[in-house]
Amino acid sequence: MQKFNYHSHTYRCGHADLDMKDEDYIKEYIKMGFEKIAFTDHCPEKNEIDKRKDMRMKYSQKDEYLNSINVLKEKYKDKIQIESGFEVEYLPGEENNLKELKEETDKIILGQHFIYDNDKKLKIFFGNNHFTD
Repeated sequence: MQKFNYHSHTYRCGHADLDMKDEDYIKEYIKMGFEKIAFTDHCPEKNEIDKRKDMRMKYSQKDEYLNSINVLKEKYKDKIQIESGFEVEYLPGEENNLKELKEETDKIILGQHFIYDNDKKLKIFFGNNHFTD
């Protein structure tokens, strides 16, 4: 069994277990024998693009999210290695936001859930074949 997971969401994204707190995940991972985990919640968007409900944390939650993980890193440093991160989409024109997020965290993973055209109009949502005009 692999002893790491770099793709863990929190209640902030709106579609993970809303009753589990960040520390609850850590305790479960330790019980299961994991050695390293990275929280990679769906990234907050400075310029809201993804308007789907319950898909990502709000930008106003970013600092609290990162602070929570940093507290847990220290608290559990002798039991499990913890990293902070974001799951991001690459969207042309949003590179500066991605660079800022990367500078604040340990990991960035790509989860390309949608794309848009040159006018920043959403075109494709991956996963449910939802196309827009």
